[in-house]
Amino acid sequence: MADIANNSASHARGTSYYARKESDLLAEIEKLYAKNLNGKILLAEIGEIVFPYFSFGNLDSRKLFGLDEIVLFSFYYANQHRYKSVLDLGANIGLHSLVALKLGYEVVSYEPDEQHCLQFEKVMELNNISNYKLIKKAIGINKDPLEFTRVLGNTTGSFVGDAKSNPYGEIESFSVQVDDIADVLNLTKFDLVKMDVEGYEATLLNKVSVESFYSTDFMLEVGNAKNATLIFDLICEKNLNAFSQKTNWGRIESATDLPSHHSHGSLFIGNKAGPKWN
Repeated sequence: MADIANNSASHARGTSYYARKESDLLAEIEKLYAKNLNGKILLAEIGEIVFPYFSFGNLDSRKLFGLDEIVLFSFYYANQHRYKSVLDLGANIGLHSLVALKLGYEVVSYEPDEQHCLQFEKVMELNNISNYKLIKKAIGINKDPLEFTRVLGNTTGSFVGDAKSNPYGEIESFSVQVDDIADVLNLTKFDLVKMDVEGYEATLLNKVSVESFYSTDFMLEVGNAKNATLIFDLICEKNLNAFSQKTNWGRIESATDLPSHHSHGSLFIGNKAGPKWN
């Protein structure tokens, strides 16, 4: 984690550092899961975790250990004495929440998919963690129920509302309960929000008050070009500080600086000087 944090100027896909680290990481994860489907993994300075094999349909839990995810884990590691409380939106089966909890953060996790929630709870039990708070709801801009679309071939790509216009493959839809993001941020003063909400990020960010942006840092995935444009407009309108992994954490100057696909890495909105890595 420390090595990745110390090389933040090479976090963009396409750098030689990124290519080398990604290749080494993929080989290591394949080897670990081939030997041990129970999921005992030594995650560098974070220590040993238990994260058993889980199928998302055509993909599985190995997908959650991509380099862009490890970059975020290194960010949590670098900021464990700077931040205290984390809001994990789109907690999936709990890997980000687990890492943050292992590092001593207070974590509130939101996940609307009951199948993912069951695995989340299993992961916490296997790691002897009881001080987690999992809220089995979606996060939205009010408390009205939302339609949740589960993408059966890849449940990591499931979404709420109309966040995706052309979901691929077989799907099933049902209503889920919702908490208002503004209420959640007003109720608890989080230091950091990690947001992975599959195309719903621009909608949520537009409901966040300027005061919340000034007191809370946000680290998020941007799902598509439309959302990137909307978020850039928001950044300009509210005069926010934003930095992109796509540009090795350079300050956002134009819409093209923003990530517009999950493969571009994360977007950070918050601290005037950008994300801290040491």
